[in-house]
Amino acid sequence: MTVPGEVVAAVEDPRRPGPVAAVAESVAALLGVPARILHTDDDDVVSRVLEEVRSTSMLVLGSRHANRWSGKHSVAEQCLDGHDGPTMVVGPRSAGALGEGDVLVPLDGSSAALAAVPFARELATRLARGVSTVRVVPPDGGSGRTSPEPVEPHPGPLDLRVEIVVSDDVIDGLAEVVAEADPACVVMSSRGDRSHRRSTISRVCTGLIAASTRPVVVVPESGGEPVQRNG
Repeated sequence: MTVPGEVVAAVEDPRRPGPVAAVAESVAALLGVPARILHTDDDDVVSRVLEEVRSTSMLVLGSRHANRWSGKHSVAEQCLDGHDGPTMVVGPRSAGALGEGDVLVPLDGSSAALAAVPFARELATRLARGVSTVRVVPPDGGSGRTSPEPVEPHPGPLDLRVEIVVSDDVIDGLAEVVAEADPACVVMSSRGDRSHRRSTISRVCTGLIAASTRPVVVVPESGGEPVQRNG
């Protein structure tokens, strides 16, 4: 997967494109690629949007209905699940612009979550930002601990140092980190799994989109391939 040949903002009203178009145009300018506004009156909005974007397009959407339990009735999240490239979602609490900090990558210990890291690093380079990683653990740390180490080294080729945050709720903990750190955006990987109530990293995407004050970029689980530079 590459990021991107273009940035495509899908909007409901082209006369009032709002923060979705503003974010798309800002990101496109920083990446040095074209921005395109997409609007469709088709009854099947999801199919039409997915026909208009390529795997090398970054799709930018707004979502007023994202929540942690179900995305089945959200047009934005159906587009997110169907797009095989990166999708940036501006949620209902989002400031509608990139933050001043690093690109933030939430991790949960799974290889699926780690798939977002190479993409996030290259995106951060293109945005002239750093990359921060965070993992939310319950108060007992899953092993009887009450005060886990604040930073967890992650061995291997990715060479990560992961900030540990203790919270009873993964989504609330991540939302607090976003509010405090003001990242440029959050980058997560997702399998598009809406069938379970358990807060897997895929499930957390939905809730964080609803709670985050900054845009959330979701890449497919297979999207760990580094971004290719234009030119």
